[in-house]
Amino acid sequence: MTHKDYQNFEIEELVRDPYFRHSVLTPDEQAVRFWSGWRALSPLNEEKYEQARLTLIALQEAYSETLPETEVLKRLNRIRKLDPEERKRSDAGSLNKWWWGAAAAVVVAAAGLWWGYSEKPGHAGETALSGTVIQNDGYAATPSSGEILKENNTASNLTLMLSDSSVVTLLPGSRLKFPSVFGAEDRKVALSGDAFFDVTSNPGRPFIVYAGDAVVKVLGTSFRVTAFESDGRVTVKVLSGRVSVYTLSGFPGTVKSPGANKEGVLLVPNEEVVMDAATRKIEKSVIASPQEESGKARFRELIFDDVPIFQIFTELERIYGMEIEFDQDTFRQCPITTYFRDESLLERINTICQAVGATYRPENGKIIVSGIDCTGYGK
Repeated sequence: MTHKDYQNFEIEELVRDPYFRHSVLTPDEQAVRFWSGWRALSPLNEEKYEQARLTLIALQEAYSETLPETEVLKRLNRIRKLDPEERKRSDAGSLNKWWWGAAAAVVVAAAGLWWGYSEKPGHAGETALSGTVIQNDGYAATPSSGEILKENNTASNLTLMLSDSSVVTLLPGSRLKFPSVFGAEDRKVALSGDAFFDVTSNPGRPFIVYAGDAVVKVLGTSFRVTAFESDGRVTVKVLSGRVSVYTLSGFPGTVKSPGANKEGVLLVPNEEVVMDAATRKIEKSVIASPQEESGKARFRELIFDDVPIFQIFTELERIYGMEIEFDQDTFRQCPITTYFRDESLLERINTICQAVGATYRPENGKIIVSGIDCTGYGK
């Protein structure tokens, strides 16, 4: 494939270029090789590439995939026309601060525009457990008044933060039952459907997932469990750490399980097991495409330049499909500049709160942020 000469391209021209956009948003081996060579030609090329890449990612986040391509290009044209004289005064030998400032302004202004092009998803259901339960023979048998059932009835993922700050990403059509506050000895949840788990480490309190006829026990790790009742099987895939998988009858914590296997089937990163619900047979294998199962798609690259944190919280709510409760008036005059790449949700919340002296706590799956008026904090 013959490529055009990009040597004299400016940042906005790169962002508008179809091949550059493809290379950043949906890269392939050939594109990565081409742009690596182009960046190596000069420090200026490296600076242009990185600035254009960050701008494109910011625009993509603000507009989402639901916006027509013509609208994205229209917004890019707005950036080009903001202040031509200021552009002429920018130093071509350094990162173009004017360009980034203009792009950031357009991205922030787009927060409301996104909703004009996409339907607001339905809300996930929340039920205080009284009679509706996830059926299995273990943890879900007799729910107490202190337990919550979250159902994801939307077409998007739903993110929950549990009382120990573990994060669960519940995929569409899935349900999770969990206590409002975990007990002192262990942390038990029950799943019907498909979910990613990022479990906070606590060796003294194992994290246990009941999923159909399988039980997953961990101390602190990342993994995925798929257990739709209609599938007739349970799949567990480990992303990091170690996980033990048991049949329900073989789990040591199950009543009347004298033949319990104390070890279970041990999984390490990039391994999976599939358990047949009818035969209770567990088959262990290596994940065929570990990058696809890594869950990194959940950790979107985000850029915020002098943005009030109430807007950042609103954006995180949209991206993760979760509820973050906060006082908009308290945080309205609290702008911060930050850049997220592959941090977890918990790390991102910590970073934002520390920047303005705020605190947070998980409550019934949502995050509650508290703080005083942070105008002038840190100055």
